[in-house]
Amino acid sequence: MATIIVENDGPIIVNTNYWESEHATAGYAYLTINAGCYRLLMPPGQDQLIQEITTTGVTAVVISRGKWTDQGNRDALEIMFEDGTKSPIALHMSLESVDRLPDQSTDAGWKGQFAIYTSDIGAPVWECRNVYYRTTKKIPVMKPAPGRPQR
Repeated sequence: MATIIVENDGPIIVNTNYWESEHATAGYAYLTINAGCYRLLMPPGQDQLIQEITTTGVTAVVISRGKWTDQGNRDALEIMFEDGTKSPIALHMSLESVDRLPDQSTDAGWKGQFAIYTSDIGAPVWECRNVYYRTTKKIPVMKPAPGRPQR
């Protein structure tokens, strides 16, 4: 699989070859991290999921790293869009869908921001400033983060 290239201006993506990649064509989202911002690149055809995330009152994003029990205990990430319900939206992705991993010693806890990008590159289609990163023994976790900041 060809390398996914992301050009940045701080936390903003200014150019990427992701949407022309085999990864996007196969329907896999891609997480890229730069300047304290987690940026989720969404493949074509995910309009309904993006609409749910952007309109259902999501107030925080919780990213958990652990062994993905449903995928043979592969090291993976859970990205949960916390909306105050008992069944929030969550994406699970293998580490092949991430350009670099957060550092548990410096990135853990409530830090950074989160943005979703589509092929209409320019501005993110959604942003959140409440982001929590943690490591866990296994995913899925599907639990809120502790000590959530107030809006």
